[in-house]
Amino acid sequence: DKQGNVWFCRFSADLLGRLDPKTGEITTLSTGPGSRPRRIATAPDGTLWVTYYGNGKLGQIDPVARKVVRELEMPAGAAGGPYAVTVDAKGRVWANEIQTDTVAMLDPATLQFRVFKLPSSGVGIRKAIVDGHDLENRPPGRPARSARMAMAKAESGVWAAGLETMAQPTASAGATLRASISSSAPEPRPGP
Repeated sequence: DKQGNVWFCRFSADLLGRLDPKTGEITTLSTGPGSRPRRIATAPDGTLWVTYYGNGKLGQIDPVARKVVRELEMPAGAAGGPYAVTVDAKGRVWANEIQTDTVAMLDPATLQFRVFKLPSSGVGIRKAIVDGHDLENRPPGRPARSARMAMAKAESGVWAAGLETMAQPTASAGATLRASISSSAPEPRPGP
């Protein structure tokens, strides 16, 4: 977090752990019975976002107050298996639902999700990273479509996501499978 503490998920205990590296003290925060917190990411505003694999929710944590601010049901619900999570430069939260081969993007200002279906099944994304660029603040010489996200699947490589396409490298050099996000994504879904 912005105070220099290290947060981690205690999946089997339904807890988040917080290590203060200055003192070595470890404290915990309950995420509720059956939540099974899986991954955690820091937003630009300093809040933390956590995927709850066990109950299909996305939790927002205030690390200073050490409390759960809100919990939102992910689009696929309890059976979706939220796993990887990352936050982009605009504060949008990206989380995959491993059981449905989808990535859901949450706009925290509206609490609406937009769901992107991945172009193949059994993807099993374990880690997601956004490059930090956005359209308004892109580096000189970068095209307007500069925001990228990479999602790793341990068994078969890396998925790369852009603003309008997702691609997975294939066995043949340079060959890429592409699917349009903008044409395959359903309408945004309001959060609770």
